[in-house]
Amino acid sequence: MTARHDGTGWRLEGRCSLVPAAHVAQRVLVPAATEDGELSVFLVDPRSEGAELERVETTDEQLRPNLHLKSVRVPDAELLGEAGSGAAIVEWIRQRATLSLCALQLGVAERALEMTATYTTERKQFNRPIGSFQAVHQRAADAYVQVQAMKVTLWRAIHLCDESHLVAGDPPVGPGRRRQ
Repeated sequence: MTARHDGTGWRLEGRCSLVPAAHVAQRVLVPAATEDGELSVFLVDPRSEGAELERVETTDEQLRPNLHLKSVRVPDAELLGEAGSGAAIVEWIRQRATLSLCALQLGVAERALEMTATYTTERKQFNRPIGSFQAVHQRAADAYVQVQAMKVTLWRAIHLCDESHLVAGDPPVGPGRRRQ
């Protein structure tokens, strides 16, 4: 993506591949290189004049359209942070998105462990719950320890992300921090 300032706003050109939820979003975050080669991040209405969503269904059956922009006008107010501060903004978002995905996966693992516990207490073999067999019991215990390790690791990563925020100062853009 490229962005050119036209005096009253910005003109964006280019393509973003596989944009999650672009077909239902009111705005999408678009990083674009400005004329001076710096990265900036813009809020773009995917239904703007000159914007086109190309339908792409991924192998997990999710709709993740490609976003094509042809001289799409974006007002100055839709620039996040200052022009050229996009690399820090993208990194800030990437770190938090990664933590969010890790938290989601932890929830999936916790639920799988709960389902396993239920199954091993209900399923019987030789008139005994299979969870009473030593091999099954040990594997379930190992899974429990691994899920707990995932939880500790996630909380440590969240703490380190928060601590780096405190050391580095305020986030480049956050709630109420959009450039006015």
